[in-house]
Amino acid sequence: MSGKHPRDVDLFARRAEELVALVSGMGHLEEPLECLADAVAAAFLRGGKLLLFGNGGSAAECQHIAAELVNRLDKERIALPAIALTTDSSILTSVANDTSFDHIFARQVVALGKPGDIALGISTSGRSRNVLEALERSQALGVETALMTGDRGRDMAGLVDHILVVPGRATQRVQEAHLFLGHLLCELVEEKVMGKRGEESPGVERNPRADEAYFVHPSSYVDDGVEIGPGTKVWYFCHIQTGARIGRDCILGQNVNIDRDAIVGDRVKIQNNVSVYKGVVIEDDVFLGPSMVLTNVVNPRSHVSRKHEFKETRVCKGASIGANATIVCGHTVGRYAFVGAGAVVTRDVPDYALVTGSPARIAGWMCQCGIKLRFDPRGGEPGIEYATCQDCDARYVKEGSRVVHLGTGGIS
Repeated sequence: MSGKHPRDVDLFARRAEELVALVSGMGHLEEPLECLADAVAAAFLRGGKLLLFGNGGSAAECQHIAAELVNRLDKERIALPAIALTTDSSILTSVANDTSFDHIFARQVVALGKPGDIALGISTSGRSRNVLEALERSQALGVETALMTGDRGRDMAGLVDHILVVPGRATQRVQEAHLFLGHLLCELVEEKVMGKRGEESPGVERNPRADEAYFVHPSSYVDDGVEIGPGTKVWYFCHIQTGARIGRDCILGQNVNIDRDAIVGDRVKIQNNVSVYKGVVIEDDVFLGPSMVLTNVVNPRSHVSRKHEFKETRVCKGASIGANATIVCGHTVGRYAFVGAGAVVTRDVPDYALVTGSPARIAGWMCQCGIKLRFDPRGGEPGIEYATCQDCDARYVKEGSRVVHLGTGGIS
């Protein structure tokens, strides 16, 4: 004998039946839950975060959801920026003491929220004044809003962007259902961020004109009105500004800034700490080394606006620019040219030229594959020299400072 009183068994069975019945009646929440997961995943992948707030048991659920996202649910992945606004006792008590308990979450939303974030309030009654005030303040800041509530909060639907209404009034059962929904939300977001939900998943950003996905790390910012090609990866702490165009299969390293209306071609690799300004055109297959500098004004002054004087700088197909090199604006770096590390380019660089120094001067010639060429005269033609790449057998002819690729195979 277990020693349990029959009434204890009856209570357990009744409460279990209540919970099962409640969760079984929540099928109508599948679509709104999926929509909320889409919004949260998209916010993470655009550099936004999830702010959560609620009272009592709902506060605990906020912390639970944040923990699952920051750490992991059941998949190894990047950490996701979710913050429970219920945890800092100094902030909560100072705001409550100095102003009102109604403001404890709204004040934190003002401090932390920005357009592109998601604010999720949890309230079983849908009537918690501090939760509603935080949602109102979020909307005023351009933060997307969501509410997880019970049947008594059903009429809050018109006040938020997303609402999950558990069809129950008993606080305990509603909270248990909220935990179920919170786990499902984390699972969906985790799968979407990892790109495991199929072609329609926003787990990676999608270009509406492309058939394939591209990836943006959650720490990076992508403004509206940007074009990014399929297969491109944008890594840590980057900013892609409105009007920028980035081609397919590019890689942007840490702390890369692509300015308004700048153009980046296909298969471009941009290393850490590089800014591509308005007026710069980067053609296909270009390599930009770490901390290299592209300018757009010749004679900048802090107190003089020269935006109307921007000059176009073009880095042509296949060119490579070494670390810490500087390209003074208004010049063209030719096809498959190679700018050495630390060089300062103050004039146009011919196709296939290797330039070094400050100011940069021609120090040799490079094959398309990146191997230095050795030219020598053949056939008695004055001023004309030929070279064959020792690595890929590509053939070239040079006349003065003009090099032309002849194809592959031996020189006849």
